[in-house]
Amino acid sequence: MRSVEKLSLPHNELDDEAITILMESEVLPNLITLDLYRNRVSQRAAQALKNAPKLPQFKFLQMEG
Repeated sequence: MRSVEKLSLPHNELDDEAITILMESEVLPNLITLDLYRNRVSQRAAQALKNAPKLPQFKFLQMEG
């Protein structure tokens, strides 16, 4: 998982708790793009994800409008 740069997780009913787990994980240090289309993630959690210290390469988040 450490080499993953793009992760697509659409339609998985992920919520803010799942995003917290993802942000605290040490296994995605090279993640650049994350697709969370059609999940239950709040804008607050999305913003926190963009600033997660354990995701230093992270730049692009796909979410439902």
